[in-house]
Amino acid sequence: MNRVKFNSENKTEYVVNATEMKNIDRYSMETLGIPSLALMERAALAVTEEIGNHVPKERLYKKQSLILCGMGNNGGDGLAVARMLHILGGSPVIYITGSPEQGTEAWKTQYQIAKNLKLPFCTLEEAEKIVKEDRAGLIVDALFGIGLTRGITGAAAEAIGLASQSGAYRVAVDIPSGISADTGQVYGVGFQADLTVTFGSVKMGCLLYPGAYYCGKVVTAGIGFPKEAYDFVKPRFFTVNIDQSDRGAEAVGKLSCFLPPRPADSHKGTFGKLAVIAGSVNMSGAALLAAAAAYRTGAGLVRIVTPEENREILQMGVPEAILTTYSRENFSVEPVLEAVRWADAVVMGPGMGTNGCARAIVPAVLEETGPSMVLDADALRMIGGSEALKLKLTDRHVLTPHPGEMAALTGHAMEEIRRDPVTEAREFSHIYETNCVLKGARTVVTRRVGRDYINVTGNSGMATAGSGDVLSGIIGGLMAQGMEPFDAAWTGVMLHGCAGDLAAAKMGERAVMASDLAKALSLLFL
Repeated sequence: MNRVKFNSENKTEYVVNATEMKNIDRYSMETLGIPSLALMERAALAVTEEIGNHVPKERLYKKQSLILCGMGNNGGDGLAVARMLHILGGSPVIYITGSPEQGTEAWKTQYQIAKNLKLPFCTLEEAEKIVKEDRAGLIVDALFGIGLTRGITGAAAEAIGLASQSGAYRVAVDIPSGISADTGQVYGVGFQADLTVTFGSVKMGCLLYPGAYYCGKVVTAGIGFPKEAYDFVKPRFFTVNIDQSDRGAEAVGKLSCFLPPRPADSHKGTFGKLAVIAGSVNMSGAALLAAAAAYRTGAGLVRIVTPEENREILQMGVPEAILTTYSRENFSVEPVLEAVRWADAVVMGPGMGTNGCARAIVPAVLEETGPSMVLDADALRMIGGSEALKLKLTDRHVLTPHPGEMAALTGHAMEEIRRDPVTEAREFSHIYETNCVLKGARTVVTRRVGRDYINVTGNSGMATAGSGDVLSGIIGGLMAQGMEPFDAAWTGVMLHGCAGDLAAAKMGERAVMASDLAKALSLLFL
């Protein structure tokens, strides 16, 4: 089958870590000559505009705005925001954590402008009084930017503590203070924002948990970093620029552009053949969910390879599927391999178990060099227990582990994997030269070389049995239609999350079942 070349550039946006963003900033200023103050003014204007969009006017104009400023350029942004709020008729009060001599040159310029305008400054004790007397309608966090790498202590920590006691609307400048821009981890104490206005590109720590929780709603504001700066730095990650506030029906009709084309003069063979090697005795549901999801995503033919005991329920549950069944008593791997050689793509692992026939199937299928493969669930557990099987992985394979399965693959503790999923997935992809979908609240999709993906769609309703089987079917269905494994992987993850959002919008997150995800897929492409 001809592979589909998928151009997603106009549908995606960069995700950057602290080093990448600093280099973009530095290249823009030092190489291209854009003045630091020009970028600072654009940043402050963006924050002020978003404050106007999100903060109720009675909070903004009938109460004071407490602006917490550090001594770096993030603090300079805060000083400029205070001035702009003053010009708009607000009542900003500025608290700075150090003495003016400690500020950067751009900070000192903004400080002098604020002094010239006679904007009020306050001590920490005065800020505490403003909060306790409920005089603050807005608190702006401009204490630390993306360069923070240590725990926050002293006056800055006290100021963050004050903000947490307030009922004011809270806005973070670029990233909440105390949050790692690289991993989303909290450095001791973090500013809890209702809104984060981040500049240029969204930061990794704004998407990964727990940082995403501290950010609240994230708005990415363009402040004038040229394309040439991004071309020079080449950020490693991207995401789909679907507004994180969009849910359910908002996505309907917008997603067909991510899928392979469907020519009018086509037939079922045009859209690929998928073999789903899944299920065991009393575990037919995994095969059913994966096959249904593949069909809902547009696959032309799905062939389920499963024990004979599952025949009746699968014929009733997915009558569209072809069945290849095997006997456990007189097992031969040849019918399984025949189905693999028939297919354009393979899904292997959901509900298979790790004993009996599965022990013969997994290594035999991995020897096949034809179709691309999604490896999930029990297949991952068997691969994780064998370095020889891991060495058979290639860039034709897409592995879809959750943290427990990733622990089996890497030997690392689950807590370590949850703390830094980006590094864990990237290292695995680089070592074994394969594609990895590390599932979680923010699923990370990595590959051997090139830009990687962080997903922002989905919700807690998807944390339910069978959800991963649906994802495997989606990715497999896209690969069967000709998408390259990595493109199928990240696109499948994004669509899976959108289906979850649509299902949750219709019935609430608590009520979502995996079968609802498969059904919701059909509504995404209207």
